[in-house]
Amino acid sequence: MTPHATDSVSKVLRLAALLCLAGTLLAQDPPAQPEATPEADAPAASAPVTAWFVRRAYTVSGAPVDNAVIVVTGDKITAVGPEASVEIPAGATRMEKRSWMATPGFVHPAAQFFGTSERMELSGSVLKGDEVLRGRLDPSVTEVRQLAESGFTTVALFPSGGGVPGMISLVKPVPVAKTLPDVAALVRDDRAALALGFEPGTATREFMIKTLAQARKYISDLEAFQKGGAKPEAKPAETKPEEAKPAETKPAEAKAAEAKPAEAAKEGEKKPEEPKKEAAKEPTQDPKLMPLVEALRAKLPAVLALTSAAALLHAEPIFAAEVAFRPALLFTGMPMRGGPDLWRVLPQLKRLGFTVVLSPQLSQVPFVATRRCTQVMLLDAGIPLALLADQRAPGGLAEFRAQVLDLIRHGMDPNDALRSCTQTPADVLGLGASVGALAVGRNADVLLFDGEPFAPATRLVQVIVGGTQIYSASKEDN
Repeated sequence: MTPHATDSVSKVLRLAALLCLAGTLLAQDPPAQPEATPEADAPAASAPVTAWFVRRAYTVSGAPVDNAVIVVTGDKITAVGPEASVEIPAGATRMEKRSWMATPGFVHPAAQFFGTSERMELSGSVLKGDEVLRGRLDPSVTEVRQLAESGFTTVALFPSGGGVPGMISLVKPVPVAKTLPDVAALVRDDRAALALGFEPGTATREFMIKTLAQARKYISDLEAFQKGGAKPEAKPAETKPEEAKPAETKPAEAKAAEAKPAEAAKEGEKKPEEPKKEAAKEPTQDPKLMPLVEALRAKLPAVLALTSAAALLHAEPIFAAEVAFRPALLFTGMPMRGGPDLWRVLPQLKRLGFTVVLSPQLSQVPFVATRRCTQVMLLDAGIPLALLADQRAPGGLAEFRAQVLDLIRHGMDPNDALRSCTQTPADVLGLGASVGALAVGRNADVLLFDGEPFAPATRLVQVIVGGTQIYSASKEDN
């Protein structure tokens, strides 16, 4: 075979080998690709979106908005403003209620519903700060329905008793049903705030002073433990090189120094050991005291129940000594019996910086037919006011709006009245960032009225809690 032919055969064999290798590679499975991972911030499932179109929205956090739209995504408000400036997400459910008015849900700062107590009792002095109400609640179908129909979307259940009776539980109404409601579905927070009760008397005052001192001591002991129990050493004063001069000594002092040579330690004699400093120990926690400790450290809201202005004057020295601890003051006296006569202590309330929780009823001046609007006097003095509806049973809440209307007739600004039913009680309970206003990021707790919220003929037509309709005046919507 010629060299040329041999070279041709060799090329053909190499080409055949390459084709066989390529076929083998193609027959194999392709290399595994890394699986696509979902983005960390991508929601697992899209929440339902609803756009409520109303005639006016009283936001409380700002000025009222006419021809407004409130966009609710899941259980939160994601947009609120004039219809012309709010972008409606594609696929949103449109609720055309253009003749209705919208407000935030009412907030009840101190109720005693569902069997917690028959009435507010402030006698005695106990330390039960960690006690919760859940085990004592016994709601009925009628009570839950009345709560839903009243417009109160957030309710604080207040334990009865003097001293530190326990924790305030937070409740929200649930959709009306024919079966007994589940307590777990009603209670949203067992430890929303701390309840305090004070009745005039030496024993009560001494108990409160002693208990506050115990809480303060725990805080100081804990701070000492966290710092290791050692005080920082004082740094020597810095001096510039040119300023450093040897200390001048008087001749007499120099002679005295020369006359007294330093005493040398005797041979074999040990120097006395300096006493060792004991390390700070972590203070022992008393579970019943810890809620008060958290309140003093501004980590837990607190509400102090009083009966009258006289009770405030009796407790004033206790809180005048406190630098920052300012619980909201809940006054439980009956206005139609002449108290609580807070107009007598306006300077003290203003000076100490308290928020007042008070019934919307007008005060009756003793022995005469004159009525006094203490609520307007408080607001005029710059004292924050939270209005307190009937504490004893949800059925009494039906009168609440009529009582607020009476305050408006006696000089209260309607915007102040609405704030006293929503944002201020929410602030009292430490909930100001989540409820009490129609604003982006707040819970979708909305009341819908067929007229001005506090007008005599206005009806509450729908109640929405967390984006879910729980009550409607129309039987078709229930």
